[in-house]
Amino acid sequence: WGDCANPSSVTANGEADAIETTTNTISATLPLGVCPVYGFMTPDAQRTFIMNRGSGTVTVINSQLNAIDAAHPTIAVGAGPVFADYYTQGQLLVTANYDSNTISIIDVSLDPYGNDSTTFGRVLATVPAGLHPVELSVLQDGSRVYVANQGDRTAGTPGSVSVVSLTNYKV
Repeated sequence: WGDCANPSSVTANGEADAIETTTNTISATLPLGVCPVYGFMTPDAQRTFIMNRGSGTVTVINSQLNAIDAAHPTIAVGAGPVFADYYTQGQLLVTANYDSNTISIIDVSLDPYGNDSTTFGRVLATVPAGLHPVELSVLQDGSRVYVANQGDRTAGTPGSVSVVSLTNYKV
């Protein structure tokens, strides 16, 4: 993560360059938060989400317009989002928040026309995980999220896995 290993020491915002694959040229430069460390596009290619570890936010890019989402440019989550996964059926984004030892479950649903729904960007739950959640995986039946925690609350244990229910948002 370079300087973003200690995100409190970084003050400059990041940026994303949109590259046109047919010409290999930059068509847009999009502003991001502090320490962008991971990006994720939905399977339908409608939205791209960038985890900004230093800002505690997710930047939302409307991939169809090649621009920051006008209605919901950022979503505030727990400190240090570093990874995300997406539950297609429920249109949920789940972030691993490394610096707050939590995950955030976010409604990112779209209407039939590809526009943000009225509930888009709403954090449905922030759930405690183990120490330093670094990656996670949403089961595609929508039942659970498996969270890989880099540390553990017990000294000498190198890591753990938290299992979080997507029906009641509890470990």
